[in-house]
Parts: sequence; C-alpha cells; structure tokens
Amino acid sequence: MGNSPVIVSADLITAYGHGLNQCWNGFMSRQRPFTPITRFPTTGIEEVVAATVPDSSYDGSLSLAGQLLGKIAATTVELPAEAELFLATTVGEIDLMEQEILLHRTEKCAPTCGSLLARTKTIFNKKHASLISAACASGNMALARAAAKIQAGTIEYAIVAGCDVVSEFVFSGFSSLGAIDLKGTRPYDRDRAGLTLGEAAGVIVLASEDAARRDGLPRLARLAGWNMTCDAVHITAPRSDGLQLVNAIRNILKTSGITPSEIGGIIGHGTGTVFNDSMEINALNAVFNENARPLFSTKGGVGHTLGAAGIIQAAAAVKAIQELLLPPQTGLREPMPGAEHMVSDQAQKLVAPRILSLNTGFGGINAVLLIEECS
Repeated sequence: MGNSPVIVSADLITAYGHGLNQCWNGFMSRQRPFTPITRFPTTGIEEVVAATVPDSSYDGSLSLAGQLLGKIAATTVELPAEAELFLATTVGEIDLMEQEILLHRTEKCAPTCGSLLARTKTIFNKKHASLISAACASGNMALARAAAKIQAGTIEYAIVAGCDVVSEFVFSGFSSLGAIDLKGTRPYDRDRAGLTLGEAAGVIVLASEDAARRDGLPRLARLAGWNMTCDAVHITAPRSDGLQLVNAIRNILKTSGITPSEIGGIIGHGTGTVFNDSMEINALNAVFNENARPLFSTKGGVGHTLGAAGIIQAAAAVKAIQELLLPPQTGLREPMPGAEHMVSDQAQKLVAPRILSLNTGFGGINAVLLIEECS
C-alpha cells in the first residue's frame, strides 16, 4: 500500500524485564512487579510502590533514561542511515538535576528533555531527530508524527523511542494532586484510588510498506490512523464527559472508513485515577454504546510510564493482534460502573484484528491511534 506506515519492530524494557514477550507474559500473568520506592525519600507518606526496571540505579553523570535507551538501542533492528528519530519524553533527564541537588554538586548538567534528545541521537547514531513532549500523550503523538511523515513520503523509516523514569520530581507532582494509589493502581476498578508510577524505554520502528517489502522486513501491524484533540478546559483535569476523546475516536473511524463494530479491542489510557478512568469510560460508551469492546490498560502491570506509555501500548497492540487476545486487567477486582462489559480479570478475545490505542494528558490532550493487522 505504498507509503502506508507499518510497524516492523517493537521492543520494550519495563518492570517486567527486557523484551516485548517478557512484558506480554507479565500482563497475561496478572502479576504486578511493584516494589517500594527506595530511590528517593517519600517523607510524610506511608510506604508507596512503583514499577521500576530491575537493576536500574543512578550511575554518575549518565541519567537513568540514558541507561535504558542505551540498552534498548543495542537490540533495535539495523536501519538505513537516513532513518529519522522521534523521542517521546515528559521530563527527560530530570533525575540528573535531582542528584545534583541531593549530592550538592557544583557542576551544571542542564538536564532537560533536549539533553536527553541529544543523548538519544548519539545512542542511535542519527542526525535527524525530533522531540515530542506532550505530557502523558507524548508516545502516541510521536508515533502519529512519524507516521504522518512516512505517509507523506518525506521519510521511509522512523525510530520512535519513548522513555521516562520514576523520579522524585514526578512523584511529588502527582502526590500533590492526590493522584497516587499507595498500594498499587487498579485501572477501571470500582474502588480505584490513583496511579502507580512506572518507568520504561520502548522503541517502535515504522517503515513505509513499500520500504518494508523491498528490504525484507516483517510487517507486524499497520498504523492505519491517528487523531488528536484537546479538551482545553483545565490544566490537569480532563473534561468529564470525554467529548474531545469521543471526537478523536470518531474522526479516526470516519477517515478510516470503518464502523465501531469493526474495532476488535481497545488499549486505553487507564491510569487508575478517579477522573481519567471515568472520562474514558464515558467516552467509550458514547462511541460504542451497545457495541462494547474489550478494554485493557497496560498501567495495571507496568505503571504509568508517561512518555513511554503510548509506545508500550503500540507494542502490546502488535502482540494482541498476533494472539487475537487482550490480556486480563491487572489489578481489577470489580469493574467500575459503565465498564462492566469492557474490562475483565480474564483474557478477552479480539472480535477483529484492529485496536484503538488511547492516550490522554495534562492540558486536555487526547491522542488516538488505530493499529490493525497487515493484510
């Protein structure tokens, strides 16, 4: 299909370990790799858990994000030199600034999202790179940006990387909003009480379908559509009725020429917070009505990985399409009202090899992807 963007490679490093299969098996097991936070003090707060990558620790001047991206780059498929790099991150190398303050260092490392982009360009040996920092929708926004350039014929290949780590800065921010579940997140659950922070690095390699065929690369799935909207009602809270998320989903369905009944399943944003999950379920019920589709959130297993979340979801969508299954919802005890026919503590069959992946973020950002089987 010419310039149609396809996924030719997907790799992850999460709290479950290194590899897409490792992560998928973790989701299927319903085990939660959450451990108490020891990386920084949580003074005044009882023991709280996070989904940190095993054996990750501070290493002098090399940020945790830089370490994770270095590890995942070593297993990324070889691509032509002109392949373009897209990095999704929300806070970049913020952990270096934290260490500078805690250790009273005098040197200035200027840790920013931009510094992580520069490091990532070196890691992947790429000259052309773009930074996408759009709160918790960064992953889907980066994939959409790369896919649009491939579809336009501007580039043939794109490396889309996403990475964020558990840091005191991010923990303090979400804690101040009362958005942390101290015992572990429960997306779409009646008694959900907040999110669990996670960290991860993920890489999705996109190619035009012609380039993938020409170069003999596997076509794992097609990135068939993308759409972004904005609530524009509050700096952190979503619009409660989910109207703009509804619009983003309907825009994708319209431009792709498909109906709600042709969607096989949904990988939702599902943070486990009261407001996000309620908005998301309202939006999905508005779109699908009696055609409820299987729903799953990766955050019940790997926590909220911020800029890496959309990358993890896209990788999980590839695996779900291959298996024609969505994993059981980790952390689920009793579905919240309105989600009873969507989420389950058992694996659910896809009704079609086509998945919607949803990201939402601060500022009211909504970013939706349509990922489907390559025919």
